[in-house]
This record gives sequence, C-alpha cells and structure tokens, in this order.
Amino acid sequence: MTFGEFTLRWFLWIAMNGGLFFGAYKLCSHWARLQSAELATAMGIVVVAGLVGVETVCGAMGRLDFWTVGSGLALLAVLMVWGNRRRESNNRIIGASGSRWTWQGASLPNRVWLFLVIATGVHLASRVVLSLIPPPSNWDSIWYHLPSVVEWLKSGSLWVSSEPPYWYHPRNAELLLAWWLLPFRSDLLASLYSFPILLWLAYSVWALSERLGLSKEWRWFLVLALPNLGVMASVVLGTQKNDLLVAALFISALTHLMARNQQAGNDDGRVFLSALALGLLIGTKLNGLIYGLFILLIWLCAMAFKGGSLATIRRAITYYAGGALLGVFWFARNWFLTGTPLWVVDPHAPSGQGQEAMASSLIAGPFSLETLRLLFMDTIQGAGWWPILGLVGSIVVVCWSPLKISTNDRIRARGVAGLTIASLLAFLATPRTGLVTSGHSIIRLGLPFVILALVSFFALIHWLTLDWPASRRRWGAAVLSVFVLVPSGMPDELLRRLVLSPRGLATLALFGLMLGIAWRAQWRALIARWAFGSVLALLALSPIFLWKLQNYQWSHWGGAYGDLWNIDGVRSGIFQWLESTENTKIAVYGSQIFYPFYGSRWQNQLYFDVESSVNVRERWLDRLSQDRVNLVVFYKVKKKGPTDTVELQWPREREWVVQGGSSAFAPVYRDRIAEAWSVKNLRRAPVNECDFRAMYP
Repeated sequence: MTFGEFTLRWFLWIAMNGGLFFGAYKLCSHWARLQSAELATAMGIVVVAGLVGVETVCGAMGRLDFWTVGSGLALLAVLMVWGNRRRESNNRIIGASGSRWTWQGASLPNRVWLFLVIATGVHLASRVVLSLIPPPSNWDSIWYHLPSVVEWLKSGSLWVSSEPPYWYHPRNAELLLAWWLLPFRSDLLASLYSFPILLWLAYSVWALSERLGLSKEWRWFLVLALPNLGVMASVVLGTQKNDLLVAALFISALTHLMARNQQAGNDDGRVFLSALALGLLIGTKLNGLIYGLFILLIWLCAMAFKGGSLATIRRAITYYAGGALLGVFWFARNWFLTGTPLWVVDPHAPSGQGQEAMASSLIAGPFSLETLRLLFMDTIQGAGWWPILGLVGSIVVVCWSPLKISTNDRIRARGVAGLTIASLLAFLATPRTGLVTSGHSIIRLGLPFVILALVSFFALIHWLTLDWPASRRRWGAAVLSVFVLVPSGMPDELLRRLVLSPRGLATLALFGLMLGIAWRAQWRALIARWAFGSVLALLALSPIFLWKLQNYQWSHWGGAYGDLWNIDGVRSGIFQWLESTENTKIAVYGSQIFYPFYGSRWQNQLYFDVESSVNVRERWLDRLSQDRVNLVVFYKVKKKGPTDTVELQWPREREWVVQGGSSAFAPVYRDRIAEAWSVKNLRRAPVNECDFRAMYP
C-alpha cells in the first residue's frame, strides 16, 4: 500500500464514520425523547448496530473488505438521514421527563473537580501513548481475538475453514475490531480500540445515574471512577477484549428500559433501542447472552406486573426478536458448522459434549467456601471495595430500608438494588471454561455487575446524606474523591510520569500555564479557537504521523515480540526471522501466541490444528499435506517433571518431525526455545534456510 492509498483510505474511513454518526444523531434526536447523555448512549447503540449489521451481511457473502463495507455504511447513513426527514422534527424534548429524584448533592470547589478531571485525563493519555507504540501484546488478543479478525480480512468471509481457538464464541466485538483495522489492513490503531467504548460506557453510566436522580457531582464521581477500576486500568484498556463492550451494551439497554418505565404512554423508540442493545449483547459474548436474558425477563415481568396491555407486550417481544438477529447469526453459524449452537469444546466432539462442559464450569459451581473466598479476593483485586459495599447496601435496601425517603423513591431504590443482585446472579451463572480463578480473569466476566454495584454504592451514599448539612457533605465528597484515584494506583503513576520526569514536568508546567490563561473569561474564546485550529492541523497531518508510526512498528515487530514473549529470560528470534518469509502457511505447536506468526504485514498464513488429540504420526502428516502447510514452528512449553519441577520441553509433534528425517522436513531456523522446519514434500514459497552449526558452533 502506497502512502497515497493509505491517506485516501484514512480520510475516507473518517468520513464514513462521521456520516454514520451524523445519521445516528439525526435518527435518535428526533425519534425518542432523549436528554444529552441518553442521546449519546442511543447514538452508540445505533452506530454499533449499523457496523455489526453491515459487516455481518458483507462477511456472510464473502465480501468483507474496506470498499464493500464502506459503501454499505454510507448507504445506511443516507437511509437514516432520509428516513428522518420524513418524520416530525419536533419530537425531541431536551430536559427532564418522568418523575425524578431531586437532590443538589455535595458541591466541591471547581479546582477540586479540575484536579480530578486532569488526573483522570493524564491517566488515560498515558494509557493511550503506552498502547500506541508497541504491537498488541495482551494474551487473549494475540491468542484468538486478533487472529480471528486477520483470518476474516484475509479471506473476506466469516465462514473461514480455519480459525484460532474460541472461534465459536459470539464475535460482534471482533466485527467492530475488524472495522477498526480495515482501512490499514494492519494493527496500526488496534490498541486504541477500547477507548471509544469506554467513552460510550461513561455516557451510559452518566445517563443511568441521571435517571436515578443523582446530582451532577455524584455522576462525575461515577464516571471518573470507571477508568480507575483495577480491571480497567490493568487488563481491559489498551487491549482488544470484548468485556468492555458487554458492559456498555448492558448499561445502555438498562438505561433505556428504565427511561421507558418512567415515561407515560407508549415509547417504541426506547423499546427498540433497548432491543438493539440486547441483540448486540447476546452476540458479543456468552456471558452477554446470560445478562441479556436476565434483563429481558425482569423487564417483561415488570411490564406484566404494572398491568401493561397484551398489545404492548406483544409489540415489545417483536422488537426484541428483531434485535436478536444482530446476535443470533453467530449461534446459527456454529450450529451449521458443528451441530451445536452454544459451546463447542472441539468441533469434532460428539453432540452435547460442549453443553455438558459449559454446565459444569459455572463461576458459582461447584460452590464452596473456597470458591466464595476466591470470588471475594478477585473482586477486591479487580475492582476494589466499591462493588462489595454496593452489594451489601443493595441487600440492606431490599430487606429493610431505614432511609428517610418517600415511598415512591424507596420503591425505585429497591428496584435498582434488585437489579444489582440480579446481575450478580447472572455473573455467578456465567461459564468460565478455560479461565483461571484468580486475579482479574473472573471479574472481567462480572463487569456489568461491578458497574451496577458501583452505581448502587454512590446511590446509597446519596440516600444516607440526604439530611447532612452542606459543609459535612462537602468534606465527605472531598474525602471520597481521594478514593476515586486509589484503585488504579494513579497517584503513584502521576508521581512517576510527571513529578519525577523532566519531560513530564515541562508538560505539566505548559498545561498549567494554559489552564491559568483559560481561567480568565476573556481568554476562553481565543483558547477555543486555538483548540479548534489545532484539531484541524492534527487531522491534516495525521496521515504522515500514522504512516511513520506504522513503518516504525513494522521495523521493530520481531524485536518487540522477541523481548516480550520469552521463557525464563531467554529471548527467541523466531519472530524476527519470520519477517523474511512471504506467503508461507505456518503450523505452530507449543505456543498460544499465534498472532505474531502472521508477520508485521500479515504476509503469512496460519494453520490451526483443530484435532490436537490425534496421537498417530501418519494421520498428523496427512493433515499437514492435505492443508498444504509450508512451515512447522515449535515452541518450548513448560511441563511438570516427575519431581514436580517445571521443565522446558518440546511439544510432541517435534519428536514426530525428528523421526521423519530429512525426507519430509528440513530445518530452517533454530534457537534455544524455538525451531522452524520446512515441509519438503509440498509446493511452498521459498524459505530462508540457515546453518545450525553456524548458530551453535
């Protein structure tokens, strides 16, 4: 790809996204009675639904490429704008709708809020910068998230015959990642994928807390606390995981369902938006399916309890059935390919084996005190004490409420607490096959529960401080603001990145000078014009910066992965050596880090051995020959020895290659922890051979 084509694709990609957001804005602003935060939440739902829908259709037809998908999105944006012109333009109501809680809350000085916003902004900016330079390195991302997307983009189809592990999961998040990578056909901006979803989640949490009547101060606390959760700061942000999208869709659907219940009369727009969100949710991850079913069941029961008409319930079910099409495709695809729609341990396993494995691997089962202790420790490590406090407060509110609030507000409080407990039950009913019950691995699956518990915690503080004087509320909010920064270790990060760094000190001084100038009212308009001009200049220069960044990443590809993925401090040069290969089909054994073997420009193909249980060497060789594999790579793996010591051992397939001699395989690369053997009896692209004696004299 030349620089001219790169620039053209970049600006077209920006224009397509801008057109899609504009169409979503016109559609949502005139379709339902939305406030500002709810409008942003609704736009996120429509944009994601449009991207997933268009890419699903193009991928199912074998046309998953930049021009086809871009044309589909442009057509969708035109249809949304044109369809909106046919509607009344006076349906949008800005402001409150429905009965609401009122409380002015704790007022902090503007300088305190300014400090909180700057601290969170520096934290996120450092995450962006640190994520942008190196290639993707998260384990799950380079194991199966990114390899799946690469296989789709290289073949142009969602029906590829070979995919990495966990290909049978719902993959709406990977479709969004595919659109993120389509203009460059590289992972140039892959590490920024999670940040727009975090922004959408922040808007959703703001809209939900606004519906609950929390004041602007407590809403700011909630939004600023999100990126500081331990699971966010160290696991989710800067990666290609799908847990953040699950949480954003869950909170968005819940927000619009709550708004629908607070409004009088029928509001099909709210119901349809929630239907789109739930349809996307069930097609994003298996725990999203469980969360979506819980929400839908609770809301339908609430409608029936409130005396909703049969026609209203029937219309809502119709909307949800239509929205489910955005997620059902993946289960239909699994059923067509393997005969089982939900959980496939092995595509060649007997029917029903996957479902049995799923039922026996729930987070809550087999339940024991040890399981409860691990879940408690995982929650503390992944999200701090807030979810625990919010859950305890929810139980108190459900069982017995000593709070001095009105009857209607108490009913709403119990409803929110009940949803928190229901989300906990959905979390405990989530399968965890293949995950480790420690650290952040489990709590990622409970991110919707964590966020709802966080909302419950701040709502509980809101209820408990209703009768406090203003001075006491101010001091309490100031103390709480300190804990907003604690879970991610932000004070330590600020100290290391700003105070102890000369470059950071200069940046902080310049930023402080700009804030001091902007503090004066007469300079604000000038600063705004400077900011707007700077954005335009950065946009104009962005192709040059991105082009140079991509070339830098490509030139350091092998070295970056060699330094990152080593065993006991031993660095392998296999990734750097693979940069010299082209159009080579590689089978990898002993390593789960598949993505680096594609090469920096995705110049190689990977062969995923779906029948890893084969014990016959001849059958294994037949499969390699049938699938036209050119190169076999072996990576040493850690295995326990007879005395419970951990040793580095070659995988079993390497022994089969050595047994075959020079008639079938030829060595082309070797170091202390990795080897590469070319398959001699196949037509293959030329591979650079090397002399082992020169490497190890």
